[in-house]
Amino acid sequence: MIVFISNQTSPSQTDKTLYQVLEGQRFFHVTDAYAKKLYGSDAGMSFDLKHQALFGSDIAIKDKQLFGNQLDDLTVEEYYNSEVNYSLEATKEIAFDKAAIQREGYQQTLELKEVWKHLKKTDSACYILDDFQQSSLLKLRISYNKKFLPVKIEGFYKSEDEKGWVDLFYINYPYKNQQDFNQQLDAYISSLPAVSEEEAEDD
Repeated sequence: MIVFISNQTSPSQTDKTLYQVLEGQRFFHVTDAYAKKLYGSDAGMSFDLKHQALFGSDIAIKDKQLFGNQLDDLTVEEYYNSEVNYSLEATKEIAFDKAAIQREGYQQTLELKEVWKHLKKTDSACYILDDFQQSSLLKLRISYNKKFLPVKIEGFYKSEDEKGWVDLFYINYPYKNQQDFNQQLDAYISSLPAVSEEEAEDD
């Protein structure tokens, strides 16, 4: 897999990225539309970026503890970061321009060879960036709601496997506040066994 790290010049020349918009929102749920198409289902993942908490797909992280899965050789923080990077790393390289988004009917279409021409590569689990590196993903289209929050990310492909626009991620915002997120996180955890780092390291 490939991820990209930028040089010192920002690609967006703006003060905010799409990832920072999501950081400001804090609570949201991401569904992998591509995995849903391939495998028939995807439960998705809910995030609290401020407290590094998440739940979904039979795992959860709360207060630096993992529930329902094994860490392998990763710490809880590394495991959390891997989940965030898979869903959201590409959004760190997408400029957010509120006025332009409104002019385009609450959409944003990016020619990736133009906006990501500065990027360098290294290993990662983010398939959007990987597909761009492989020259199969040519464009991204982000759809927004009236609050200027992203709700869908699509990719335009030109490859043997995919041609045309493909849904990649759906993002929704079902949590009213911290209390609401925590209640649903706790309810999810109640059905999962706790796995500490020490137990995982002993396996």
